[in-house]
Amino acid sequence: MILEHAPFGRRGYYASFTLQGVQAGQILAAAVFLPLAYYMEESSFNSWGWRIPFLLSALVLVAGYIIRREVEETPAFAKEDASGGVPKSPIAEAFRYNWPDMLRVVGCSLMNVIPVVATIFGAAYAVQASYGIGFSKSVYLWIPVIGNIVAVLVIPYVGNLSDRIGRRLPIIVGALGAGLLSFAYLYAISIHNVALAIVMSILMWGVICQGYNATFPSFYPELFPTRSRVSAMAIGQNIGTTITALLPALLLTSRRRDRTTFLSPSAQLPSPLRSSRRLPRGAHARITVSG
Repeated sequence: MILEHAPFGRRGYYASFTLQGVQAGQILAAAVFLPLAYYMEESSFNSWGWRIPFLLSALVLVAGYIIRREVEETPAFAKEDASGGVPKSPIAEAFRYNWPDMLRVVGCSLMNVIPVVATIFGAAYAVQASYGIGFSKSVYLWIPVIGNIVAVLVIPYVGNLSDRIGRRLPIIVGALGAGLLSFAYLYAISIHNVALAIVMSILMWGVICQGYNATFPSFYPELFPTRSRVSAMAIGQNIGTTITALLPALLLTSRRRDRTTFLSPSAQLPSPLRSSRRLPRGAHARITVSG
C-alpha cells in the first residue's frame, strides 16, 4: 500500500519504510527479552520466562487488526475498482497470468534462508551448552540488537539508492554478500570472539543484507499489475519464505538420518549379514565376504 501511495520515482525509498518497521519491531522484541534474561534465573527463563514476549504479541495483533480496518484502499486500486477492473478471483488470475513472476518472487525469497540460519541457528549455536560455545544469553541478545539498530539507519538510504540505480544490483549484492558474511559471523561465534561476532553482525545484517531487505518491498509489487498485485506477490513470497523456514530443518533431519545410518552396525554389514533369518550357532565364524 505504501508503494501505491508513493510518488513515481520514489517508490523504493518509501516502500523501504515497511522493512524499517520490521527491524524496529525486532529491536523492541529484544528489549523485552533482555531484562528477562538478565534478571530471571536461568532455569525459570528457560522453562517459562521466554514465553512472556510471545504472549505480549497478542496486543500487536489487536493493534494490527484495528489499523487495517481504518486504512483506505490505495488510489490505484480504487480506480481499478471503479472501472470494473478488479477480478472476481485475484488468486486465479494471478496463477493464470502472473505465474512466471510469482516464480521469480519464490526464487528471490529463498534468500531468507540466510537470516534464518544465521540468526536462529546462530543463537542456539552461541548459547546452548551442547555446542560448547557458552555465550551468555544476556550478552548474545545484544548482538542482533546492535545489528538491527544499524539496519534501521541504513534501510532508507538503500531504498533511495534503488530509485537511482535500479532494484537488481542492491538485491544481488545484499543476497550474495550476506550469504558470504554469514560464514564469518558463525566462525566468530565458534572461536568465542564476542567483539568479532558483533562486527560481523553489523556488516552482515546491519549493512549488506539490507541491500535485499530495503529493496524487495518495491521490487516485488512492481512485477505485477494492480488488479492482482497483492495476491500474486503474497503467494510467491509466502511460498518462498515457507521453503526457507523448512530447509534448515530438512537438512538437519537428513544429516541426522545419514549419521544414524553410518553409525548403525547393521547398516555397515553386507546383505548376507543383515538377513532377518537367524544363523546357526557358529555360522558367523564361517562367513567370508569377498571384495
